[in-house]
Amino acid sequence: TDKTGTLTRNEMTVTALWVPDTRFDVTGTGYAPQGNILRENLPVAPVPEALHDLLLAGSLCNNARLIPGETWLISGDPTEAAILVAAAKAGLNIEAELSAGPRVKEIAFDSLRKRMTTIHQDPQSGHLMAYTKGAPKELLKLCAMSQDQKTEVLRAYDNLARSGLRVLAAARRNVPPDVQLEFAEQVEKDLTFLGLIGMMDPPRDEVPEAIARCHTAGIRMVMITGDYGVTAEAIARRIGMLRPEPATVLNGFELDAMSSEKLQARLQS
Repeated sequence: TDKTGTLTRNEMTVTALWVPDTRFDVTGTGYAPQGNILRENLPVAPVPEALHDLLLAGSLCNNARLIPGETWLISGDPTEAAILVAAAKAGLNIEAELSAGPRVKEIAFDSLRKRMTTIHQDPQSGHLMAYTKGAPKELLKLCAMSQDQKTEVLRAYDNLARSGLRVLAAARRNVPPDVQLEFAEQVEKDLTFLGLIGMMDPPRDEVPEAIARCHTAGIRMVMITGDYGVTAEAIARRIGMLRPEPATVLNGFELDAMSSEKLQARLQS
């Protein structure tokens, strides 16, 4: 079975934000921008600069749109829309930010790079600023950080993922004048890491019962997902797909390297 939209609702909501040394929680569900940013269960207003910068990057490097109404709707990717909702809860006016710093270039997401970048005219300096968001491990490889700092980020990433959250990282860079914007490898390097965005995609209400019936019938289930393995395992345990014994989690690189015989053996568990 696929995960997103099949076992889960594909209705993303940002519930946690992390900037170096600090975690914030986000209240509210759905796409209506109603909720609060909390630190240690207390509302935060205005939000700190580091958190503002994280949400600004996630909102500018973004192609979704919120559609207000009695029931708020979205246009575009649910993951990107969830970031816009969190930014609105934090008090950011993204339309004003886009007006002040218009987009001049997009380097689209692809499954190999696992990230996307948009380049904007910086309203303060007039120079170009690149904002990148994507898979945390891939993004960290491009950031100018010490190994200790990267270890701290990866620890925070795993903590969020163990809660069943899908996690994205965001970074930015002042683009030097000699960089050719059409080449991703020139733009996406020496990045400044900004933080992590954790979002929940709740399971469909009927899924735990269906999973239990499959177990009773002796049907063995396999989940396939583009999510980080730790996140996928947490969701699988939450819906009852995994029993208490250790899970078998394989990523695409491991599958590619396996012989048919080794894969057949792993598929027995």
